[in-house]
Amino acid sequence: MISGTFGFLNEQGKNLYPNIFPQGRVPLVSIFLEQASLVDFGKIVEKEIYRIDISKISVEQYDAIIAIAAKNNNLSDAYVKLCFDQLQFIPIRADLIATTKTDQLSTNVGDGLLVFEDEDPSTGLGDK
Repeated sequence: MISGTFGFLNEQGKNLYPNIFPQGRVPLVSIFLEQASLVDFGKIVEKEIYRIDISKISVEQYDAIIAIAAKNNNLSDAYVKLCFDQLQFIPIRADLIATTKTDQLSTNVGDGLLVFEDEDPSTGLGDK
């Protein structure tokens, strides 16, 4: 069983972050979306984001994400690292995440499904 809070990358997310997140699983601070102003391929845009939990990724993953963000936005790695360090999280666009999951509940983004892990899907009640 997966323990913690995670997002699972969709195909676009897997293409943007190849080989960084095994099985497309991204550790998140929360399953709740936030609005943020981001630099996205060189433009400032308002986007819905999740926060990647930097305490749950390796230094190699952190550095790889920095390198991708810097390259995509024509910024230095040092500047992107400084921004992430100041934020104390890494934003990831919500449109790159297909599904979120915590120890408590799962959500499938886009179809409105909300299922508690101890809920019987056939009845929607009680323990399985």
